[in-house]
Amino acid sequence: MSSVTLHAVTAANSAQTLPEVLSLIHALALFEKDPDAVEATIELLHRNFGFGETGKNTQYAQCVLAYVGGGPEEGGECVAMACYFFTFSTWTGKGGLYLEDLFVKEAYRSQGISKKLFAYLGQICVDRDLPRMDWVRFEISRTTEGQRSGCR
Repeated sequence: MSSVTLHAVTAANSAQTLPEVLSLIHALALFEKDPDAVEATIELLHRNFGFGETGKNTQYAQCVLAYVGGGPEEGGECVAMACYFFTFSTWTGKGGLYLEDLFVKEAYRSQGISKKLFAYLGQICVDRDLPRMDWVRFEISRTTEGQRSGCR
């Protein structure tokens, strides 16, 4: 496998990355046997990832993409994503990170890409002093359990 590089979805690269995010969302829905459930569009992702009108705080989620063969600017292949958002605990007075979706294309599974994405998210937690990262594993994702349990 070529080396894997991670790229955060940003306003600057959104023209290349948002179509990739939407494609992976559709692939995830197909994997979860619910392909007709996706309502997301490029426009909704653009707005809700915070790339909409200046001065309006609408950043509800963020996403990091994994590429092989170069990043989005070099025409690399997008093979995985992790979409996440930040939470807050009133009891601790601190924030947290919630992993909404992690998806790796089938041909690239069991190659450490999930672990690399988890390490990226873990570093965000360290950098921002977030004491917790949460996610829910669906039964259909059983094959990823080993990858997730080894992440620190």
